[in-house]
Amino acid sequence: MIDTLGNAVNMRFPALDLKGRHMSNSDTKKICNRRCSIPVALFILATLFILGLPSQTVSADHPITTIATGTEPRGMAVNKTTNRLYVANYVSDDVTVIDGNTNSIITTIAVNPTPYAIAANTTTNRIYVTHTGSSSVTVIDGANNTIIDTINVGAVPVAVAVNENTNTVYTANRVSNDVSVIDGTINMVVATVPVGTAPAAIGVHADSNKIYTANFISADVTIIDGFTNTELTTIAVGAGPTAIAVHDSDNRIYVANASDNTITAISSDSDTIVGSSIACNDPRAIEIDQVTNRLYVACFRSYVAILKVDALGIEKSGTVLGGESVRALAINENLNAAYALNSNSNTINVIATDEDILVAAYDVGSKPALVGVNRVTNKTYVTNGRSDDVTVIDNVTGNTVSTIPVGDQPKGVGVNELTNLVYVANWRGRSVSVIDGATDALLTTIQLSGRPRGVAVNAATNRIYVPSTSTNSITVIDGTTNMVIDMIATGDQPHEAVVNSETNTIYVANTGSDDVTVVDGDTHDVIATVAVMSDPVGIALNAATNVIYIANRGGNSVSVLDGNTNTVMDSFPVFQPNGIAINPVTNRIYLNQIGTTYMSVFDGTTYERISTIEVGRSLKGVAVDENTNDVFVVVVNRNELVRIDGGDGVTGSAYLAE
Repeated sequence: MIDTLGNAVNMRFPALDLKGRHMSNSDTKKICNRRCSIPVALFILATLFILGLPSQTVSADHPITTIATGTEPRGMAVNKTTNRLYVANYVSDDVTVIDGNTNSIITTIAVNPTPYAIAANTTTNRIYVTHTGSSSVTVIDGANNTIIDTINVGAVPVAVAVNENTNTVYTANRVSNDVSVIDGTINMVVATVPVGTAPAAIGVHADSNKIYTANFISADVTIIDGFTNTELTTIAVGAGPTAIAVHDSDNRIYVANASDNTITAISSDSDTIVGSSIACNDPRAIEIDQVTNRLYVACFRSYVAILKVDALGIEKSGTVLGGESVRALAINENLNAAYALNSNSNTINVIATDEDILVAAYDVGSKPALVGVNRVTNKTYVTNGRSDDVTVIDNVTGNTVSTIPVGDQPKGVGVNELTNLVYVANWRGRSVSVIDGATDALLTTIQLSGRPRGVAVNAATNRIYVPSTSTNSITVIDGTTNMVIDMIATGDQPHEAVVNSETNTIYVANTGSDDVTVVDGDTHDVIATVAVMSDPVGIALNAATNVIYIANRGGNSVSVLDGNTNTVMDSFPVFQPNGIAINPVTNRIYLNQIGTTYMSVFDGTTYERISTIEVGRSLKGVAVDENTNDVFVVVVNRNELVRIDGGDGVTGSAYLAE
């Protein structure tokens, strides 16, 4: 399966044979058989071509550097005392040692074949590397980067963890279904503890001296008493648990369940489940920042979801692009850095963790559609198509200050910041509601002949422009008298419009005729009709550069129109763009995409995708407040308005309906 970022979504657990080796192509062909046909490959290639998917050179706001590793890295660990990062490279049979202060490679240590998982004891400065082929553990002295011992353990050790308080090392052995207990002082196995079926991950809560193993096939977590090396209990979790993160101070253990896309929270005090949450598709790795209380989850094998955790539960806070096939995560709170290990590209992306913003929730109405912002009063207006009202939110406090009844099925909304009046296009009601922004009261309703879809306001001339899909025209309203003063013919099915108040020019995106109508605001004459790609449903203006961006839903692209010449100067591929907005100060373009759960952020000059922000399904309207660098996006199916901090591209606040 290919997602809309062009990443393969599959492979919920590494394909190892009984000796712990990855299966060869000839072995996997037996599974694939005739189903893996040439037409399937051609379909995938054609899909990638049509969608115009970005290459792996695309990076998010957060990755600050990329570090090369050995071939096919599998495991990663951080020594937070020495600020060194250790990477186990499965194919090149070595360990890469990286200086976390400079993100430079210090050395590469040759080890036994098939190094897989890795852990560090920051107290003794010992590094432990498991080998799935030989079922052994290599012990490395972190002071001089030399191998000091090799220890035989259970069959196919795929995970390793350390209790620094007791200097004990634990390996989760996938095939023998047990945990090997190693005394770190003498480097010997002192106990073997049976666990569930196919243990895939292991974590240690040092203060309680409890060990937690995530058992992939039996879908449970075995809890071991570190004092007696015996099983305390087994807890059923989600399907296909593959990773574990331990929150030391909050006494919580978080389990990533790859097969049902969830996170399970376990209390180490009571050894019971205290919460769960949907994480993302195919979570493969999980780590927690002990300072900021944020979980980092490797999802879709490409991006990293950021979740806030506290006593109240788990909330999604944002996403960053982790890279290609993220297999492991590590965090160093001392350096405000998270590390995403990419096994396909043999690299590590370093992510700045001190830029993340948290999530809050507030009510809006039913089936929200579009959003408008008054940058002067710091209010946001959300049209709610099912409840036939407008939700007014105070952007300073985050509180809903009013809910205003309007006409039937409101869609578009526009704000005149000079008069503090708000205009709402009621599609089914064939009218425009005028709201006083000072009192949040409905002033009047203006009847129209057609079905209005969008609203554009020129505050300088106090004119309001309302596209009507049923009459193929835009209605011009005098904002002083609230009277209709003209109707201007456009292309077929005008959808949305924008106004450049400096040039007094109106741009109308026509979804039926696949073009943009350009209107002179002084004479109301059509001065140009500009052909774009199929189904232009969204339009945004950067008044600072006089460049207009048109989201072509059917054409899987964004057309870039020069406002000086009214000609298309460029275009760039985007999969089914829907809502679009731009911050003229940062020159960043914000795009919703149909069928995805994220917003894409593009550079308005280079047209490169610089970030994706996980928001939710059924994304619709989007607006920007360049004064605060906030972005607002509507999530229809959750009756939600999400506020995003445009400074770092991570979700800021979510205004949630019941």
